[in-house]
Amino acid sequence: MALGFTAELAVAEADRCLECKQPKCIEGCPVTIDIPAFIAAIQQEDFEGALAIIKKDNTLPAICGRVCPQETSARRSA
Repeated sequence: MALGFTAELAVAEADRCLECKQPKCIEGCPVTIDIPAFIAAIQQEDFEGALAIIKKDNTLPAICGRVCPQETSARRSA
């Protein structure tokens, strides 16, 4: 999301995401980020921890977040 989320909206989205019945995020991530751990950190409002999880596998998260085809992948798998 180009403008980002408020903390409240990020936690709500994390709750929704962790309830996903057929997650394709791990296999769909070309950078192999531990997405469930990242989302769980957001759910706990540990935003610095979430960033640390992303940075373990991705040294350019801001750039990758802008070019990630997540919306296209999500539509194809739906």
